[in-house]
Amino acid sequence: MVRMAQDFSLRYPLVQGQGNFGTIDGDPAAAMRYTEARMSKIAAEMLRDIKKDTVDFRPNFSEDEEEPVVLPSRIPNLLLNGTTGIAVGMACSFPPHHLGSTIDMITSRIKGESTTVEDLVNVLKAPDFPTGGLIINQNELLEGYQTGRGRVRLRGKYTVEKNGKTRENLIFTEIPYAVNKEKLIEDIAKLCEAKEIEGIADLRDESNREGIRIVIELKKDVNPDVMANILFSKTQLENTFSINFTCLVDGNPKVLNLMEITDEYIKHQKEVLTRRTKFDLNKVQARLHVLEGYLKALENIDNIIRIIKGSANSLVARKILEEAYGFSEIQSKAILEMKLSKLTGLEKIEIENEITELTSLEEKYLGILNDNSKLMELLLDELAEIKDNYNDERRTDFTQISTNKEEKDIQFVQPEEMVVVMTRNGNIKKIPASSFRVQRKNGKGIKNYDEVILDVIKTNTIDTLMFFTTYGKVYRLLVDDVPTGTNSSRGVAVSTLIKVEPKEEVIAFTSLHRKTNAQFAVFSTKLGMIKKTNIEEYISTKRSANGIQAIKLKDGDAVNGITFLLDEQLLLLTQKGKSIRFETNTIAPVGRMAAGVIGIKLDKDDEVVACLPVSKMTDNLAIFTANGIGKQTNIKDFPLQGRGGKGTIAYKPTDSTGLVVSGALVESSDNLLVVGDNTTICISATDIPTLSKSAIGNMLIKDNKVLSITKL
Repeated sequence: MVRMAQDFSLRYPLVQGQGNFGTIDGDPAAAMRYTEARMSKIAAEMLRDIKKDTVDFRPNFSEDEEEPVVLPSRIPNLLLNGTTGIAVGMACSFPPHHLGSTIDMITSRIKGESTTVEDLVNVLKAPDFPTGGLIINQNELLEGYQTGRGRVRLRGKYTVEKNGKTRENLIFTEIPYAVNKEKLIEDIAKLCEAKEIEGIADLRDESNREGIRIVIELKKDVNPDVMANILFSKTQLENTFSINFTCLVDGNPKVLNLMEITDEYIKHQKEVLTRRTKFDLNKVQARLHVLEGYLKALENIDNIIRIIKGSANSLVARKILEEAYGFSEIQSKAILEMKLSKLTGLEKIEIENEITELTSLEEKYLGILNDNSKLMELLLDELAEIKDNYNDERRTDFTQISTNKEEKDIQFVQPEEMVVVMTRNGNIKKIPASSFRVQRKNGKGIKNYDEVILDVIKTNTIDTLMFFTTYGKVYRLLVDDVPTGTNSSRGVAVSTLIKVEPKEEVIAFTSLHRKTNAQFAVFSTKLGMIKKTNIEEYISTKRSANGIQAIKLKDGDAVNGITFLLDEQLLLLTQKGKSIRFETNTIAPVGRMAAGVIGIKLDKDDEVVACLPVSKMTDNLAIFTANGIGKQTNIKDFPLQGRGGKGTIAYKPTDSTGLVVSGALVESSDNLLVVGDNTTICISATDIPTLSKSAIGNMLIKDNKVLSITKL
């Protein structure tokens, strides 16, 4: 009952409370002896016509009273106030909606103007929460209304006020639904203390009975919109409300879409109006039956009076009247109870007038029961009456703001150099590049999380990750959206960040710099294929949650390298130490759906492990083997060849060295991140020995199987 009285919990409170019924800060209601309550006017619409046999009744739990199975609910309360709950093995979550828009939607459905869920949503618009706020994913709502499952992303509303010449204040006047205001302010304060949010000078709550007012004083030269966006990302000033339209239909739980919910409401109201009309018709017909008996009695009043006077009792008189004049039991009882005043001529005229009125009502009720169009007209009239009586202003605004930072203004993301690590099990994390301390070669490194690494790449928070899957698709994600971890942390499942299909796996990923001047995306596969595609085909295509087609792969092949370039040379390196360097301007660009051409002819059981763009002929090719051996050789030692040949020997692996794992083109100022199965080590390129193509190299990381290397 307390919740039904809270104007911050229900969009249209069903209880009018007197006293303390709790606050949006989480304060509890006073004890019941200190409060009073009565139904609100709109709650009466839930019970309207309940005494007219509009719904079925059943015994209550103690079987000493009867209770309605359902309420007539002349208002669509499930949509207006919503509900959330968890039952055995199922849950539901309905957001509240605006009364006027909801009734307009139902009206359009009754009139046949809305024939699809999209039509209904165009009228309904969006949820309307009691605490206001701003819905930021308007384009996603349709799917939720169509499927019965989705989400509403809700933000608080703010204004900016000047605070002196150089400072500004953020003023939040509305917060998301079901957020505890006091805890929200505490959370912001804790984030400031922990230095997770910087730029806030003061924080205070100036809310009163007029409404919410959270004042955030900003430090000098802090952009208020940037700070608001940071608060949205780190606090409940941006929150999610789930859509789960699970409801009981004839006692059975079902997930309905908006059309089905609307139709069920209309069906229920038709039944309520039909039963009410039958009830009213029966009352009218019963009264007409009595009045007809009165008229018949007045025509024979002298004889009837004589019969009544001569009868021993009322029972005998009733039996004689029924036999003599054909009165029914109801009519004979009414005649015996009739007052003498009914015998006047004026009363007869009044009875005749009442019969005329009731006959007209009888025709009206029969017309409603026999003509569905009249029944629907009645429903439309009563819905319009409810709208006139209770409609108010909408509280929650709605718009479409991208929650993918790839499509946001870059000012909302703090640029920071990052290393992104992904495992073959599909876990991903980003680690600040500054956390890797350069060590001497042959060092022990830092302990890893115990999973097989898929790849490690150097990037920036403002760059875009591109994930390539076994289905030949590519998915995009801003680096900043990847949760930050440590060397020893597990990370999060990539499937929680991109919407892959159940059996679809990420097999490669790379990073595209936001300000890249690259013209082509070049793919290499483990079977030696090369594909060159104009980069615009991947970055100009509308971002899809379901990914876009990236490459056509042969059976048994997989993407193992992606690079972005203009028309540089390319060097391919295989696990058996073969390499080939060729010009990419000889490769014709193809579309996203194409498979590409042969880059290198492979020996049996060999595969490509690195695809490296050659931009400077002063670089060295650093090669690492599985057992931790490494060396570097000048790029000039690798002759320029035509694409599609067998290449030249870059390394001769042995049982003691293990196969070649990967390579990188480096210069003396570079550092390399070497990821092993146990530890990770960051070493300087100057610690990698410069040797000939035939040399084996030195041990660079101890007691590890090298999984990948990344140039920092």
